[in-house]
Amino acid sequence: MGHVLFYSTILLSLAYSFVSSACPKECRCSGKNYVTCIGKNITNEGVKEIAAQLNETELEHLYFTENKIDHFEVSYFVNFTKLKNIGLRKNLLTKVPANVSILIPSITRLGLSYNMINSIVRADFAGYRSIKDLDFKGNGIEKLDANLFQDIPRLTDLHFNDNKIKVIKNDTLKGLTELVYINFNGNGVEIIENGVFNNMTYNEVEVYLRNNKIRTLASGTFGSSQGGMSVKLSGNELTPNSIQPKAFNVDSLELDNNNLTAVHQDWFASSLNTFSLEGNPLICDCALYQSLVFTGGYFFGTCNKTYNLNKFSGENKLNCTSCFGNQCQNGAQCQIIDKSNYNCSCTEMHSGRFCQLRINSDGDDDGIAVGYIILIVVLVVLLLAGLLAVVCYTKNRKGN
Repeated sequence: MGHVLFYSTILLSLAYSFVSSACPKECRCSGKNYVTCIGKNITNEGVKEIAAQLNETELEHLYFTENKIDHFEVSYFVNFTKLKNIGLRKNLLTKVPANVSILIPSITRLGLSYNMINSIVRADFAGYRSIKDLDFKGNGIEKLDANLFQDIPRLTDLHFNDNKIKVIKNDTLKGLTELVYINFNGNGVEIIENGVFNNMTYNEVEVYLRNNKIRTLASGTFGSSQGGMSVKLSGNELTPNSIQPKAFNVDSLELDNNNLTAVHQDWFASSLNTFSLEGNPLICDCALYQSLVFTGGYFFGTCNKTYNLNKFSGENKLNCTSCFGNQCQNGAQCQIIDKSNYNCSCTEMHSGRFCQLRINSDGDDDGIAVGYIILIVVLVVLLLAGLLAVVCYTKNRKGN
């Protein structure tokens, strides 16, 4: 009898082990930690049934791609202690799953691409503190509010490509100090408010803005204080006059397939490691040469259609110098310092960086003289106002 009980116990244990580790029929399993359930018309109820069959202590990656889930109940997975990644690509979701990090503290990635979530607000992410990678690609989202991600401080990767976002607001990314990757490709973005990308403290952020409708960039648009940023702006509508001075303080820049016939040195607050300009109708001239020398790094693209930019900047067949296009005024002589810098040698009657200030006969320049004149005028006006006040006060007393 004892032997029967012993073997019965073993058989029951084996049976339980088989059932608990069996792969649901709708899914494919790679060991106990990786499960994919693709294109099986799984609904909300089906998710519940599948969750009951999975290994709660081993599962790390779970994908429900191309199904019919219109509401994802996170509570079905509350006991899954190692679950890191949930993929819900191409389902019927209209809202963001709630309290993901609260119910599954181990989760770091949530894939919600190609659903029908066309609106998101800050409250949606109240329970998302553990999330590092969030994918909203292809949902039809039209706007992103300020401070939207303040409650997801650990976010490193953010995917918003192929939505309908026209404006990226100043404080949309506020609080995302660990962000290293953000994708806005293919949205039809027209406006980037100044300061959007200036608060990122991580030194190597990748920003993707390809294939939008960006026509202007203000000073400081990509002004990370650390530099190190990589910006992809291919396929927009930028022209030489639509980019303001100091728009870029970046490490790598891609401006392929815009409408650039020239590159201006004053666009840049610092030099670059790589600069891509392929597909632009650039003209080979000294202005372009000076800009390339200033930015430095390795170039991709051509000018005059066939002249490789690296050769153009290296060979200098036009014999360009840093004095080309200099801003020296009032007869000052331009003196070359190096390939990209010059100095203005002023006449005896002028001073200033570009010799723009005229020195008067007393040895003071016009700027200082004008300052003195303004000060004297202000003092005279104040004195007259004081005298007028005294006269009025005296008359009033006599009248009384």
